[in-house]
Amino acid sequence: MRLAAQQSDSSDSRRDPSRRIVARVARTLLLALVGGALLMVAFTARQAAQGNVSAALACGLGNPQTMLANKVPALLYPVTPDMPQNAPQGVFPLDYAVNTSIPFTEDLSRVPGAPKLSSFKWKWNFGDGSGDIFTESPSHSFTKTGTFYVGSWIWDTTTGQWDSFDSAQIHIINGIVTNQPVAKAASNMAVTAIGQSVTFDAAGSHSSDGSQLKYLWNFNDGTTATTAHVVHQFPLNGSTFAALVVTDARGSQSLATVNITIQAQAPTASLAASDLEVDAGSTVNFDASQSAAPQGVTGDTLAKFVWSFGDGSAPQTTETPTTSHSYQKAGSYRVTLTVYDKPGAQATATLTVKVLGAASGGLSPLVIIGGIALLLGLGIGLYALWQQRQRAEMVRRYQEAQALARARRGQGQRGPRAPNGGYGNSGAYGNGRQPATRGGPPQRYDRPQGSSQPGQRRPPTAPGGRPPRQSGRDGW
Repeated sequence: MRLAAQQSDSSDSRRDPSRRIVARVARTLLLALVGGALLMVAFTARQAAQGNVSAALACGLGNPQTMLANKVPALLYPVTPDMPQNAPQGVFPLDYAVNTSIPFTEDLSRVPGAPKLSSFKWKWNFGDGSGDIFTESPSHSFTKTGTFYVGSWIWDTTTGQWDSFDSAQIHIINGIVTNQPVAKAASNMAVTAIGQSVTFDAAGSHSSDGSQLKYLWNFNDGTTATTAHVVHQFPLNGSTFAALVVTDARGSQSLATVNITIQAQAPTASLAASDLEVDAGSTVNFDASQSAAPQGVTGDTLAKFVWSFGDGSAPQTTETPTTSHSYQKAGSYRVTLTVYDKPGAQATATLTVKVLGAASGGLSPLVIIGGIALLLGLGIGLYALWQQRQRAEMVRRYQEAQALARARRGQGQRGPRAPNGGYGNSGAYGNGRQPATRGGPPQRYDRPQGSSQPGQRRPPTAPGGRPPRQSGRDGW
């Protein structure tokens, strides 16, 4: 794009040679600057076209598109290895209907130091054979369908010629489909730096008829993308926009744009913590004082620090590079710091904090499990000791009972001790004799009928058929 200062009063300049010389020098310098920028842009674009098509290019940033059709901006024509030699600078992303009045103009708001449109003399041509139109912002109706090149020129009073200012490709169709799809575009940052990754997302875009959408991103640097989610890096600093075009199954289209500012450098982020392994309930101090604004940018400083502690708590924003946070539950937490400089460029740094079982205010699951295991082991040990003592007590009692039984059997065999010092079974009253009852001689037992043992005597019977009670403690 070349800008020329238009002489407002040519007759006065002719009468004053010095003014004419100054005006020519000023125009020459301005044209040289703009022409040099265009040459650099064209050289970069052609070199990229010979290499990897997906590489980010500088065309849109060095030479931003300014042509509008029905308030829709033309996008930089994609740079591809097979692009035509006479390709226009831009391309309108949307289709337009035949026999419909389309307003055209140039938007110079993105051109640094650009003059007003009214300071130039303009010429437009729409590539359909309708001829030239000499006005600042014309409207035009295409009477047939097809693809056309729209161009604009400005009058150079120094050379007395029309200089090409801008051009864009436009596609005319029979009619526009109603109920167009909805296009929504967003990015994770509005200010970035050269080579920094920017994420673009078409979330929220949808068709009106329920069909699947096709996505086309144009980053105004000669590159495009065709997915709903894309990561892009810009190679040059400047102010531009990324455009998203969505198309449904009927061919109906919609456009959404995202403004992007690219700095030469990004700030640097640095994050440190007082401790990377703490107990639950402990407070961790974070320090970002080693973060820095971009070098070589006069007056640029870090404006804010945004902290995300990874535990579900709300992010914290500070103007100072230090903060603290208390973790209440055990776990591993990823802490993210994002620093912003004054223009809005950002950088991130991360670290991981490991939170162990609670020193107070709660117990770690490992501690609880270990305690349960210890109690179970102690209970099993005490039960085994109790069982052992029970068995020992049973054995002792059994042995005592056995000893008592043996003692009683021995005492029963000898009989009770008699008054004369003998024993009932072998003493003075032995040999089957019983002591004499008081007032009579000792009784003898007769041998029962059928007895096989001689000498056995039949014991006397008391009334009722029972033998009389024997003297002594245990016998009858």
